[in-house]
Amino acid sequence: MAPLRVVDTHVHFWDPRRLRYAWLQGNPLLNRPYEVRDYPAREIDATIDALVFVECDTDPGQSLEEIRFVEEQARVDERIRAIVAHAPLELGSGVEPLLEQIVASSARVRGIRRILQSEPDVGALLQSPAFIAGVRLLDRFKLHFEITVTYTQMDAVLQLVRSLPEIPMVLDHCGKPGIRHDQIGLFQRHVAELARHPNVHCKLSGLATEANERWTEAQLLPYIDSAVQAFGPDRLLFGSDWPVCLRAISPARWLNVLERALCGCSPEQLHQILHGNANRLYRLALP
Repeated sequence: MAPLRVVDTHVHFWDPRRLRYAWLQGNPLLNRPYEVRDYPAREIDATIDALVFVECDTDPGQSLEEIRFVEEQARVDERIRAIVAHAPLELGSGVEPLLEQIVASSARVRGIRRILQSEPDVGALLQSPAFIAGVRLLDRFKLHFEITVTYTQMDAVLQLVRSLPEIPMVLDHCGKPGIRHDQIGLFQRHVAELARHPNVHCKLSGLATEANERWTEAQLLPYIDSAVQAFGPDRLLFGSDWPVCLRAISPARWLNVLERALCGCSPEQLHQILHGNANRLYRLALP
């Protein structure tokens, strides 16, 4: 059997000596440089065809410098084929000059992420005319929007999605479902509602981290199954969330967990989830 071909749609690279990341403080595992040469591709029993860099929640004002850093990483490893950058979309039309600079700074930019999980009132933010206008601007630049929230914020996300059916969107980490709180029923409701919108994809990523360090496959399987049932094999994406995932799992082990969970998929469907959907959504031009 030919080895699996994989696009990892959720990797991070950072260097706290160069850029500022307040959230890394007090975290000895993560508060150190992680560069593309550290990505554990050799440990993964698959061919890693491409990597998608996702912005790393730098302190404000560093979006362009972060892209420059990633471009340097891409000169080291050409598998970095796409970038999801940061932009403060809550500025509405005021974010347009930055978006122009972002797309001009790298031909690899494919999407924008504005992390929402730490916002005290996500509902108010996502319903604000300025935020909606900021997300709507992405269409002008042929960019999609990546959503990072927790399960407690998903109702607000559903309202945003209903407002912007023309904008491709990606739900990172399955919406960080409440695995450690056994919220499978709530998760099933959320993904069923979200999957009704054909512009939304879902990343199979971050689930072990959302459980806890003592997670079991039995804990994760209902969430993986529910995502597959809701979105089907044509709108799911594989992501390792490296190196954040190292708090709970390695990329190699996460791929193994998913292979077992997806054993009911045909080879063609598995290829779509691990490779084909990412190739299309991120416009990677892979064979």
